Amino acid sequence: MKGKGLKLTLYILIVVLISLISFFGIYVKDSSRISNIVNEYMLGSNLKGKAVMELKVDDTKNEVVYDENGQVVEEPDDENKDKYTTVEEPVNKEEVLNVENFEKSKNIIEERFKFIKLPDYNIRLNKSNGTIIIEADEGYMQDVSTMTSIIGKLEAKDTDSDELLFNNSNIKSVNATYQTDMEGATTVYLDITFNNDSKSKIDELKNKYTVVEEKNEETENTVNNETSEDETQTETEEDKEDVKTITLNFDGSLLNEAEFGDIIITNSTMRIPVANSSTNSSTINSYYNTAILIAHSINIGELPIVYTVEATEYFAANYGNVIEYIIIGLIVAVAVIYVYMIIKYKSKGVIGAISYTLWIALLLLAIRYTNIEITISSLLSFIVLILINAYITNAVIDASMENTDYTAILKNSYKKIVNLLIISIIILVVFSFTTFGLINSIGLLMVWGVLISVLNSLITAMILSIK
Repeated sequence: MKGKGLKLTLYILIVVLISLISFFGIYVKDSSRISNIVNEYMLGSNLKGKAVMELKVDDTKNEVVYDENGQVVEEPDDENKDKYTTVEEPVNKEEVLNVENFEKSKNIIEERFKFIKLPDYNIRLNKSNGTIIIEADEGYMQDVSTMTSIIGKLEAKDTDSDELLFNNSNIKSVNATYQTDMEGATTVYLDITFNNDSKSKIDELKNKYTVVEEKNEETENTVNNETSEDETQTETEEDKEDVKTITLNFDGSLLNEAEFGDIIITNSTMRIPVANSSTNSSTINSYYNTAILIAHSINIGELPIVYTVEATEYFAANYGNVIEYIIIGLIVAVAVIYVYMIIKYKSKGVIGAISYTLWIALLLLAIRYTNIEITISSLLSFIVLILINAYITNAVIDASMENTDYTAILKNSYKKIVNLLIISIIILVVFSFTTFGLINSIGLLMVWGVLISVLNSLITAMILSIK
């Protein structure tokens, strides 16, 4: 008797644990925030709020200062202001404002959405003025904003002279990668492969910056041959001054300043660090995700036109309180089934109610991880699943009232439900292979519901057969 009580207690604890995970999720601390690591439900468009973002071609003009040689002056000073010429230049030059670039910008943005797997969005283009309208789920608007704000322009410059070393026009492809040293510190890199027309850039950069390596060798010789500490210190200080660095900018913002000695060059590829090395996993993940986003943005292509957000409007879900009423109705239906089983079957009815809870928990987990879209129709189909599972659970309990042997319970219960299962599976398989999204989603939901009901009946029979 004690063994039976222990097994029942263990079963109840397992059901409670699975139910808590299914209903509420698992929350862990990630860096500075707490997040749920269990997949979220995929709601249909009629069950969640929508947002509409309007992107307008940026028509602002910036003041650019030139010196007497026609070079851009980043920080003008008052002493030479008479030698400067100030010009207002549009963010988007007139020659880029054409239908071809409008369509190219739309296509690039759409490719970025596909890359991040943005669900249930719509994107439209006004070819007359380049305006882009984006409709997406309200919860994904931060992702939409990020993807549309990226230009995709990478520039590498000599930190000292500000000379442009290479940019997108020299690049064939970019990949994000990382490397961990013997001390456990990880560095995230961009692997930049140059196109055929720019492969000579590799040799140019090697030849130009070999002074760093030669200087290092000279310093080593000086340290070995000279005995004066002052001379050694002088050489070391000069060596530090001669260290060459590359400034890496993305969309006009500083990404990293990397010493040329930290850059790995192989054939037509440069491996440049995007940040300092770190041993913190959250920091490393952040650097790596940034590198992946930059690499993909460059590979897809630089936006030929700069856009600005004109307006963002938010719209509530279509059905308002209808969803709440349906959910309340489902909860009431399940509660009625619980009460019926407990009144009719007493203690075995309690086990049946616990098993029924397990079925609900497993079905909700299946919905989370199979990306079944929850719609008004699929919520209503829950009613059918609730009745099917109630019939199967009751059949198993009825069989256990006649014989507590596990095999006998299954044999007697499945005599009652086998026809229902065969008919249900045939209909549901047809539904599941239908290409129409709504019917397909309902079919998959009900297939999982029936399969989990079968699995749950085996578990219920096993629990009821415990002696």
